Amino acid sequence: MTKKDFLKEMDKHLGVYLSGFGFKIKQDGTIQKTSKDMIWLIQLTFANWGTVHVDNIFAFVKVKSLEKACVEIYYPFLSDSVKKSRYQGQVTLVGPTRNVKKDFFQIIQVNSFSAAFKEYFEKELLPFFNSYLDVQSINRKYDEMDVPYREGVGYIGDYNQIEIYNGFSTAFSIETLGRRILLMKYSKDSRYEGYIKWLKNCIEAGQLDSVSVKIYDRVLPELMSFQCPEIYQ
Repeated sequence: MTKKDFLKEMDKHLGVYLSGFGFKIKQDGTIQKTSKDMIWLIQLTFANWGTVHVDNIFAFVKVKSLEKACVEIYYPFLSDSVKKSRYQGQVTLVGPTRNVKKDFFQIIQVNSFSAAFKEYFEKELLPFFNSYLDVQSINRKYDEMDVPYREGVGYIGDYNQIEIYNGFSTAFSIETLGRRILLMKYSKDSRYEGYIKWLKNCIEAGQLDSVSVKIYDRVLPELMSFQCPEIYQ
């Protein structure tokens, strides 16, 4: 049975069931649930000897208006077509990721596969997705990977501490932090003002190189003045 044929059979047996949780089987071998600003994804791969692998599961944020703003703020010198190509495929925040590495060996027996997958989905996958139902829930998880925050004090720590994100951004950049700022505004994060204050303090303390300082001098006022869509009240 080819991958394409198996996915069709899988949809017949699991399509209605998964749709009850908002998920849809895609022909690229993923199972996805989408909202206005988030995507929840199960990544499948198909190996030899009738094996289906559940590789990884993701929850990530994709807000087109924020991506468009980020590109226009950071790269005003680009043509409109190049700007569009940059923000259309960009993910705003890669949220929590779980490496599953679960194998199902009964690829030809779709009935057996479907029964086993349902059980695994409810016990192992669904609880993960239910932990990250919206942007605000991912923001709270993001805080655990950010510089420390103390109530009544605010964010503490040096600028270079945010260059390592365990499970979030694979490579830190000034643009990544700009997305962070826009996302905090978008989700009505109560710590937004404290984050801006911390960043300004890092700049004033000389923790950034001269090139980064020049970039922030230009982009930070625009990031702060950007009017985010009113989704989270």
